[in-house]
Amino acid sequence: MAGYNSNPNDNPLYPPLRNDSPNTYRPLYQEGPVYPPGAGYSPPNVVLPYHNPSPNQYSPPVHDGPPYEPSPRQPHRPPPPIEMKPMGEDPYRRQPPPPYGVTDDPDAGPSNPKYRPPVSPDIPPGREEWDQDDTTKDNPSLFFNDGVRRIDFILAYNDEDEKKAEKRLIFEENIRKNNLEIETEDKSFSTDGKTYFVKVHAPWETLLQNAEMAALRMPIQVNDIEKEDTVCDRLLNCMKMANVFELHSDYIDDEPDFFTATFQVSKLDRFIVPDNKDTFFTNCERSYIVFTVLQRIKYGEERSRVGVMRMLQNACYSGAFPLHDGKQNSETPMKKEGQENERRLLYEEWARPGRFYKSQPLDLIRKYFGSKIAIYFAWLGFYTQALIPVSIIGFLAFLYGCATVFEDPVGQEVCDGAVGDEVMCPLCDQACNFYYVKDSCDYKRASYLFDNDATVFFAIIMAIWATLFLEFWKRRQNEIDFEWDLFGFEEDEEPVRPDYEAKSFFTKLNPITQQDEPYIPIGAKIPRIIAAFSTVLFLIFVVLAAVFGVIVYRTVIRKHLVSSDIDVIRTYSSIVTSITASGLNLIIIMVMSMVYERLAIFLTNLETPRTDTEYEDSFTFKMFLFQFVNYYSSLFYIAFFKGKAVGYPGHYNTIGGSRQEECDIGGCLMELSIQLIIIMLGKQTINNFMEIFLPLAKNWHRQMKLKKSEELQQEAPTQWEKDYELEAPKFLPLFYEYLEMVIQFGFVTLFVTAFPLAPVFAFLNNVIEIRLDAYKFVTQVRRPVGFRAQDIGAWYGILEAVAIMAVICNGVVLAFTSEFIPRAIYRQAVSDNGTLYGYMNWTLSYYNISQLSADEAPDPDLVDTTPFNETTYCRYRDYRRPPWDGDAYEKTVMWYTILIIRMGFIIVFEHVAFFIKFLTAYLVPDMPGDITEAMKREQYVTREIMFKDTQADPEFEGEGDGEGEGLRYRGGRESLGDPHEAV
Repeated sequence: MAGYNSNPNDNPLYPPLRNDSPNTYRPLYQEGPVYPPGAGYSPPNVVLPYHNPSPNQYSPPVHDGPPYEPSPRQPHRPPPPIEMKPMGEDPYRRQPPPPYGVTDDPDAGPSNPKYRPPVSPDIPPGREEWDQDDTTKDNPSLFFNDGVRRIDFILAYNDEDEKKAEKRLIFEENIRKNNLEIETEDKSFSTDGKTYFVKVHAPWETLLQNAEMAALRMPIQVNDIEKEDTVCDRLLNCMKMANVFELHSDYIDDEPDFFTATFQVSKLDRFIVPDNKDTFFTNCERSYIVFTVLQRIKYGEERSRVGVMRMLQNACYSGAFPLHDGKQNSETPMKKEGQENERRLLYEEWARPGRFYKSQPLDLIRKYFGSKIAIYFAWLGFYTQALIPVSIIGFLAFLYGCATVFEDPVGQEVCDGAVGDEVMCPLCDQACNFYYVKDSCDYKRASYLFDNDATVFFAIIMAIWATLFLEFWKRRQNEIDFEWDLFGFEEDEEPVRPDYEAKSFFTKLNPITQQDEPYIPIGAKIPRIIAAFSTVLFLIFVVLAAVFGVIVYRTVIRKHLVSSDIDVIRTYSSIVTSITASGLNLIIIMVMSMVYERLAIFLTNLETPRTDTEYEDSFTFKMFLFQFVNYYSSLFYIAFFKGKAVGYPGHYNTIGGSRQEECDIGGCLMELSIQLIIIMLGKQTINNFMEIFLPLAKNWHRQMKLKKSEELQQEAPTQWEKDYELEAPKFLPLFYEYLEMVIQFGFVTLFVTAFPLAPVFAFLNNVIEIRLDAYKFVTQVRRPVGFRAQDIGAWYGILEAVAIMAVICNGVVLAFTSEFIPRAIYRQAVSDNGTLYGYMNWTLSYYNISQLSADEAPDPDLVDTTPFNETTYCRYRDYRRPPWDGDAYEKTVMWYTILIIRMGFIIVFEHVAFFIKFLTAYLVPDMPGDITEAMKREQYVTREIMFKDTQADPEFEGEGDGEGEGLRYRGGRESLGDPHEAV
């Protein structure tokens, strides 16, 4: 097979093999068994990638003899039997201390609590020449026992089960055969005395090979395009003012900017390689490379027994994670002792609450956590900044409502006018009494805070803002993709999921790579997809049934409250009903979310998506579809359905024999506001508690146990023990962060008419959310694998759908739920003086009380109807003819006029909003002009360097007086040397 050479000494890019005997050899630094020549078989359970390297690409050999030609469908030959050894006999496991006097070290022995067996002098040649300009060099627990080889990954277990031990033995044996080095810490060295830790290190050759397979982009030349200052920077420079929001830390330097190209081992001399090769790949990239290798290693003969994640799921390992760079805090300030490690730098300059007003160090976040997490924080920061202008406008709109609430003619008319003494028809049958219009005085004035001319204007702005926000994010995302070398990642480079490989029994020719890849026919996937989405639809109906149950609760509670003999309860029955129903709805929402989350994971696994991106997109779609119905269904009911088809006295529309809910005299907008406030703020509070305070409590409990063990053993825990005691990252950790923010985006945009302060609370929550998430990732959870991502994934499409719905939703709320259209018509066509005096009386119709049936009229045995004995007519909200008219109770012309104007307003509103969206998309290109030029320059430089002889080309010799001087690797790495010198 191309790329699996039988004689590795033919490749000049790799050092010669270490010959153990004339007939055996193994690659330099490789541990594990040695295979004799001519064996004619592949090492057992080694998963070879489907990637077909180019003829010039070198892959370290695994065995001597005839080349092995694996096929996706070729059955594995029976492996040689593996001899199971007791735990203490594994030559690669670090053993407990020997009895006192065995070693020549006079300071060693059981009496020394810091005893460690002497380090083997067999350090691979060339390692001693590596530079140690690393901020983590003073932390020995980040390295193997030789103090040289960095720990790239940790596997932990504390289970002595024989079956699991056999799987681990096979898995770790195959780790070595895949050219990774491991070292095991015996449980006697762990603080708890129970946990084994397997340290994994990737040698230089393994990193190079897998970096090419992962298609990492590495630097080839310094970006020579000068960047122009932004308009804000120019303005501040002219005013000679410093930007207090920017990071001006002495420890966070600007990241060097490079032109990059897809890495190729055969052209290593074309890339900028530092003198200290150990810094060519960041720690995040190293752990990512090791994780991709571990995900393709088998631990049994069955096809599904592959990958470290399956080992975690089967409890063969209790933890698998990269290490943090060290401690995040210190008693000595950084100004005195300097930067200890990047983790502490992130804590001090990003996660610390005192930095809430500062910009985020996105380049450092990406360097430490990977581009996938960094893009989330970039999007969250962009979204939070975009909320600032609309938060100000919304706050001013609310202040306008507060300042003019007692000047509102409609409120004055209800509270102090003649119409306040009008008698209203009962809100329910028999148990509800008549009441006066002025009983709704407080409710009407509270509704005015959110339903006034300013909030109408603000709702229009928010509908336009939602579309503009996404247009400008696309532009910002393209800038990030270029700066972080992410263009084309998902289309060209993403590998197949190991779970997909394990469950596929067919292969298919990839038209791009022209190689056979695992394939599951569409006929086998359709039944799974149908089953998954049938389950999703069933659960959506369950949510709707729960919403209907809340509606029934509202009806019953309102009926009992309005029939109360206590005036206060009867007066505030609407508000009390809304608050209690909203609280009940919030509890149902949170419970259903937890149940559905586990089911969505099972359904997505059932579908078996091909790549990680497809998996996340499928899981995201299911979860959001459910959560959309879960969170918004009650809001949609109040905004669009409640009180819209209740009928009129004597002819009420019923459901199951009961009357439908009616809105108060002040309308349903106040009830919608209460529902939105409780769900939005309640959700944010619960999520913040679950995200930070619960892990904080768990970690505190574990650290107390660790501290007690430390005191007993009089020895500080190692870094891998500290990280092991942290909370493990959730499944798809960023999914829940995105889901929380997208749901919030819906609250802010869909129903902002009902609550203009929603952007304000969203902004305040996000400022806290950024620091809480930062604190969580830096201090409370194990370091996640630095996965790559090109964008925010399926969330952008969801945000676009929400933004489109926001335009329509706000138009409908303004037209039908608020009083905007009727008030405008009254001012222009009905009022004699262009004011709203007389508006409330104009919206109420008359009904003859004597025509109420016995089932509808108040029951004297239940309520006191004495004050209303002399009342002839009661009023109700509708535009119908009076009982003394020839066409009594028929809809008036005004009813049809208002309906037509409402429909016309919705059409005009959404056309204007979408026109502004498309106009913005046309005038503001998705790709900034300077990025387009930089991309063309990068393509030109790549062609010149990668495909031409550049040894004598002075253009790429670097900057400065010396050869290669001035070239820096991203992340502030220095001393890179000559970029054309072969390593």
